[in-house]
Amino acid sequence: EYIGIGLNNLGQVYAMRGDYEKSKIYFDEGLKTDREAGNKNGMCISLINIGVLALQNADYKTAQGYLEEAFMLSREIGNNIGHLYSLVSLGQLSFKKEEMVMAKKYFVDCLTAQSEFTELKSFTLAVTGIAELKLLNDESEIAVRLMGALKAKLDLTGAYLDDEVNSKINEILDTSELKIGKEKTSEEFEKGKSLSDKDAIELAVK
Repeated sequence: EYIGIGLNNLGQVYAMRGDYEKSKIYFDEGLKTDREAGNKNGMCISLINIGVLALQNADYKTAQGYLEEAFMLSREIGNNIGHLYSLVSLGQLSFKKEEMVMAKKYFVDCLTAQSEFTELKSFTLAVTGIAELKLLNDESEIAVRLMGALKAKLDLTGAYLDDEVNSKINEILDTSELKIGKEKTSEEFEKGKSLSDKDAIELAVK
């Protein structure tokens, strides 16, 4: 079990460095190790890691296969974290493939699965994904409110905002300013900061 975790951790290190080839070697080895050991929880992690890596490299067919396997396996064994990450990753994949109806379904499913507790990273990715969909549908006000709710939640928890999340939030706000103006964007952002998690989820899934 610990060997698989170690291999996945090494894969993550190389992925963060941008060395995707070496990262995949460690993820593949982690998956092989966990399959042989019958460690299905470890397999979930490896499958998601390989799927996300393929997504980042625009290898959508490969990503689909690994992420769907992770989704099915996580449901089978009741791995909640794996379930959430496979859902949000499938949402991101569908968005990249311009399958917007499916993207929304996956993002919404990820959020509604968090009614009892919040897993911050998958929650953040799902909310930003839905906000991007709202922008495409000319629902800029809702998109900005969601960003306000997300920023307030992240500030409250003291969570570290990685560059990807910061960049995505700023991109959504900048796009909104072009659509509805800076003043209206600021106003809606402040409204969003007062939303509870439940209210934010309800707003997102509309």
